[in-house]
Amino acid sequence: DESFWVNLLGRGYPAPTVKFRWCTERMKINPANRFIKNKVEEHGEVIMVLGTRKAESNTRAQLMNTYEVDGHTSLRYHKYLSGAYVYAPIADFTADDVWTYLFTNKSPWGGSNRDLAAIYKTAQDESECPLVIDDSTPSCGNSRFGCWVCTVVENDVSMRNVIQNGEEWLTPLYEFREKLANNRNNWEHRSARGRHGNVRTRNGKVLQGSYNLDTLKEYLQDLLEAQKTVQEHDPEAELISKEELFEIRRLWRTEGVGADIDWDDSVPKIYWEV
Repeated sequence: DESFWVNLLGRGYPAPTVKFRWCTERMKINPANRFIKNKVEEHGEVIMVLGTRKAESNTRAQLMNTYEVDGHTSLRYHKYLSGAYVYAPIADFTADDVWTYLFTNKSPWGGSNRDLAAIYKTAQDESECPLVIDDSTPSCGNSRFGCWVCTVVENDVSMRNVIQNGEEWLTPLYEFREKLANNRNNWEHRSARGRHGNVRTRNGKVLQGSYNLDTLKEYLQDLLEAQKTVQEHDPEAELISKEELFEIRRLWRTEGVGADIDWDDSVPKIYWEV
């Protein structure tokens, strides 16, 4: 009900931006907080183990220092949840420390850490990882990964470089992500009404509402076509689930998007066409 595609395709939420990053709250923070609060109610308090590091950024280091528990440098208060503490075992690791550990220890779940390093390497512009001999030598492990469809970042450099380094099968995902990012503020794709049919104004100007139904139909077809192409590389790959399609169909037919109701029942038609 709160997945990315149900909100974007089903309810017409525009692709996330820095100012309207609805995905982080609905899909990451709220579910995690619900789980933590339930555990606090059950046990009185909890300790969360996180892989956060001070070297990630100055802001991250400042926050980690601010919430340290007096007398317990390894523990930190949770910023928002009472009864929850944070334990960060690699708080003082640099990126090189992380890779040194991964290269000298086996993965508990059986994956190859060498393969992991290769993925990070292909996500960068450099053709090879340098031998790190002093603090001034850059590491090969500084690429950042998030959701493949993320439109909060201006350019998905990691995916673009991975494609350029031989993983062409990811191209449909990259192109679909670019389409979402480039069209989100285009009036041709947006309605003047929100998902409940209301019109909002500011300083006498009408604000953009949800995506219009025609655009959502187009995006659903694009997504299913991308999934079909990706499955030629990996038959098990799934970009959108059947359960999400059922919920999108229900929303289009019962609640509608803006002022539009999908009287034609388009979801199964689009699915079988692709």
